[in-house]
Amino acid sequence: MEAYISCAMPPESRVVHLMGAPTETRHLIVTNEINALGPPRSIHAGAGIRNYRFIPAMADGNVDFTDMDILYAKALL
Repeated sequence: MEAYISCAMPPESRVVHLMGAPTETRHLIVTNEINALGPPRSIHAGAGIRNYRFIPAMADGNVDFTDMDILYAKALL
């Protein structure tokens, strides 16, 4: 699971976060100081219209990460 908060953004800025399964992404548009929770086993990508900062946190019981699936960007098309 992922949690993050966007910060240090001007009021007119927006960030689009993509999350979910690679073949069924969902998007969330956030502004300054908005918290977001990503679903488990999810991609995480974002694009902002201006520079932005975010504070990420991750939680998982699998500290070895031996079950990760590699996903290349071309698979998202």
